[in-house]
Amino acid sequence: MFMTIFNKILILRNKRYAVFLSAFILFVLMLYGSENKYNKDFRTKLDYLVINNDTINTEKWNDIVISQNDSITFIFHCEAKDTTKPFLFNIKLQNENDINIRSSRTRVALYYGLPEGSYQLTIYAFSQRWTSYPAYLKFNVNNKEDSLRNEIEKLHRENKYLKEKKEDPSKFVINKSHIIIALIVAPILIGLIIIIIKFRKKRRKPEESYILFEPEEELNEKIIIKEEEMATPTPAAEKPAYEELFMENQSLKDEVEALRSQINILQSRSYELNKQNKELEEKAEKLTKSKKELEELQKQKDELFAIIIHDIKNPVALIKSLVELLRSYDLTATEQMEIIDDIFETTTKIVSLSQEVSRILSLESTAITLNLETYNINEIINDVFRRNSIASKNKNISMLLDLGNDIPQIELDYQKVDEIIDNLISNAIKFSNSGGEIRIKSLNAEDNLVVEVSDNGLGLSEVDIQKAFQRGSRLSAKPTANEPSSGLGLWIVRKLVEAHNGRVWVRSALGKGSTFAFAIPVAGVKKGNGNGK
Repeated sequence: MFMTIFNKILILRNKRYAVFLSAFILFVLMLYGSENKYNKDFRTKLDYLVINNDTINTEKWNDIVISQNDSITFIFHCEAKDTTKPFLFNIKLQNENDINIRSSRTRVALYYGLPEGSYQLTIYAFSQRWTSYPAYLKFNVNNKEDSLRNEIEKLHRENKYLKEKKEDPSKFVINKSHIIIALIVAPILIGLIIIIIKFRKKRRKPEESYILFEPEEELNEKIIIKEEEMATPTPAAEKPAYEELFMENQSLKDEVEALRSQINILQSRSYELNKQNKELEEKAEKLTKSKKELEELQKQKDELFAIIIHDIKNPVALIKSLVELLRSYDLTATEQMEIIDDIFETTTKIVSLSQEVSRILSLESTAITLNLETYNINEIINDVFRRNSIASKNKNISMLLDLGNDIPQIELDYQKVDEIIDNLISNAIKFSNSGGEIRIKSLNAEDNLVVEVSDNGLGLSEVDIQKAFQRGSRLSAKPTANEPSSGLGLWIVRKLVEAHNGRVWVRSALGKGSTFAFAIPVAGVKKGNGNGK
């Protein structure tokens, strides 16, 4: 609508009128936009206005004039339904030639040494979601006007004093009744003093006697003079003592009010500093925790590399010895084939270790990405079972399947689940003696698919159970046929199961075998959980 009006305006012959009307429309749009950017539930208000150390009454806020030597302090707050979330104040001070804008958490703004001119202060609170209605205040910095106002205020005080003196002179002149009482009491006191002095004089020795009082005639003359002075009214030029006390009392009140204002400012600042200090302490605590975690990770990484180097060193030394045997011309073809088979088997172990290390580095460096498709987990178990049957026969270990019939199809990553089950079954074979038995079981329990791999091998201690799924942890049990073990397989199992929103556990006892198990929700992996895609 506004664009249509604007196009019609451009067609007008009178260009001045068109320009004026366009400017008016733009002004209305700006005004409308500025009013709608504020949230009606939030409002910034001024609480106190302090000039130097004097708190100014709100009635005088509409006509504030200060000099360049004065300091002016504004104390404000934000009224809101909910101020628990963090927000900032935007403080803008501008005059005809300059503008000063800053953001702050504090509720105090202090300015001093401002150049002469007219100023407008605008303060509003804001956060990422809202902006409060602002508070405005105008004031002037004018040395001459401020000086004149001070002189006028001084004259007003003097006129008030003279008016009060004229209305009630008894407050400023000594009461005559007091003089009469003094004349009655004074002779009695003088007589008592004379009697006391005479009595003391009789008790002194002659050579120690001296006059302690003036003759009665001179004393009477001084009393008469004193009475005349007391009867004489106080000169108008002489300021009464009560006026000085009144002014001093007023000055003390002003100082107390200024101190209260400063205390409020300091309390506000103290609150902000305590809040910032608490935030810094929390950040320092998080940094300390992160540092400890990094140090622990570095320690585990060093231990991991030491394990890998140790596990690779022996097979490499064996390969070297076998190659040296091959260089001998006294070997038969059968003996050479046996050596080649041993080299192949040893290199296979080295490749397996290197692949395991590559998986570890991949799991640490990036989030696990799942390629989700619908499968029945029994199909994966059957595939892994067939692959490991040769290794179990070589060690004379029997493997049994106990797969549930009510296993539903769910979304999972086939390769990742295959790796989980393969790790558990190969571990069971490694740590079982010849003639042992391994049972693989699947079942549907409480909306979870559970897979258990049980053996009757060496078993684990309580300490081993606590650290079984930690990275690089070496358990007390050793592979029964000196198979290589990096201590990383169970850690990989835990990471891959958790990526499917599942959990892992182990039940074991020394000499009685172990049961390693994991559960994956029937509902599948929740989208957007940070592990799967």
